[in-house]
Amino acid sequence: IVVGDHKQLGPVVTEHSLCAPYVSALETPFLERMHQNSQRSMTSTMLNEQYRMHPSIRSFPSSQFYESMLEDRVSISHR
Repeated sequence: IVVGDHKQLGPVVTEHSLCAPYVSALETPFLERMHQNSQRSMTSTMLNEQYRMHPSIRSFPSSQFYESMLEDRVSISHR
């Protein structure tokens, strides 16, 4: 079982003296490589309810990365 989000930001590689295969592995995050690999039989489930962000902050990632599927589950008055 692998849990994570392939749309999250990956690592930032600033060291240029690393060996090429290592840098290549870091440039594309593990979960993104897994998601792109069509040979793997993968079932994924999107958790679309979020409890942490204010709706005004949530709206950008929802529309830009998650096809406006993120939903708020805590009202503004309860934050």
